Amino acid sequence: MLGLLARFDHPFDNRLGENTRSEYGNGEKSNRHCFHDATRRPAVYRARRKRARSKTPGLCYSMAVNDQHITAIATIVQDILLLLSAVLIFWYLWETRKMRKAAENQVSKSQELVSAAQRQIYASLEQVESTWRPAIVAKTRGSTMAAPMLENIGNGPALDVKWSLSNSDVGGVIPYMEPKAPQGLPIDGLQPLFEAALKTTPNSASIDCTYRSLSGWSYSSTSAYDFAGDQFRTTFSPGRPHQE
Repeated sequence: MLGLLARFDHPFDNRLGENTRSEYGNGEKSNRHCFHDATRRPAVYRARRKRARSKTPGLCYSMAVNDQHITAIATIVQDILLLLSAVLIFWYLWETRKMRKAAENQVSKSQELVSAAQRQIYASLEQVESTWRPAIVAKTRGSTMAAPMLENIGNGPALDVKWSLSNSDVGGVIPYMEPKAPQGLPIDGLQPLFEAALKTTPNSASIDCTYRSLSGWSYSSTSAYDFAGDQFRTTFSPGRPHQE
């Protein structure tokens, strides 16, 4: 009896163990399923997380693109500013050149006006001077034994009349000569003129005079002796204003 029970006992225990293990496994599986279901997130949350994950690379890319755009815009603005600076500098140089040219033209015109005024003043002075200028000539007295004489045929007096015989050391000074008042020279007739003429080829002799007017202008005259005609031929130089 005990042996029979022992034989029936083992399968039952085995089946019981198998049943118990299967139930435990099923319960564990069920527990796992229930735990999984308990911690599962809503579908909306999963979709947001998915969209967030999908948007993160795009956001980084857009930020990188924005940085590149900012750099490009800054470069363009810098180039525009440099171009404007170059244009302003060129305009400034051009205006400066125009101002310099205008100043040079103005100075040139001013100098021309000053020169014209000086010429006008000189012409006025010369006109006034010609009215009162002296003029010294040499004359003979009709004889070779008589010394030649000097005469002021101008309208004004002659001052510091310095006369000299060409090709000789003969000469002198007459401090003052009034118009139309001849003065004889202190020489021995016309003999000094013949002696001076023999020293040149062709033979010639003259009396040279320099003098001043009352206004200070300087004049000179040369009276060449004509041996054939027994007379002097006088030439005059233009007057020069007094220079201090």
